[in-house]
Amino acid sequence: MDIAIFHFINYQLSNGFFDWIMPIISNKWVWTPLYLLFIIVAIKKYKVQSWKPILGIVLCYVATEMSSNMVKHTLKRTRPNNIESIHAVKRVEGGSGYSMPSSHAANHMALAIVVGALLGLSNGWRFLLYFWAVIIGFSRIYNGLHFPSDVLVGWGLGALIALVFIFYAKKDNSVCIDARRIKKGI
Repeated sequence: MDIAIFHFINYQLSNGFFDWIMPIISNKWVWTPLYLLFIIVAIKKYKVQSWKPILGIVLCYVATEMSSNMVKHTLKRTRPNNIESIHAVKRVEGGSGYSMPSSHAANHMALAIVVGALLGLSNGWRFLLYFWAVIIGFSRIYNGLHFPSDVLVGWGLGALIALVFIFYAKKDNSVCIDARRIKKGI
């Protein structure tokens, strides 16, 4: 089923617009202005205390990156673009390491959840962040670098790490921003 869904997304959904936009969406450096916006929002909202949510977001990202790489090197699943019998259409360079889980999917889902909670964003903004994380994961499949299960596991890992981080941030507001704001936020 994983391969069938992969072929559907990687082959059947192929079109000129996706061929143009999905490599851009998959490029983590394209999102640098958004990452800077997170910092600006934290500074504007929390002023002197802005270092707390910024540090929380960075620590969550680092934990997610390290965890996803540990799992990758434990499972050692080959990427679809490196399996000749899959005949993946590879639309971007990269993807030389292992496949499971997708670090892009894990990192961006963790960021979406933790940014929404720690910055106390409205439900509308949170929905946009979750959609952003989903589109990035989808782009990894479309670009031929991950199987759907890699992305699903990545989203799950990222969500789990973010939720654990937020749970502990609620308990110890010296680690993060005012716990009352987090309680309202998640």
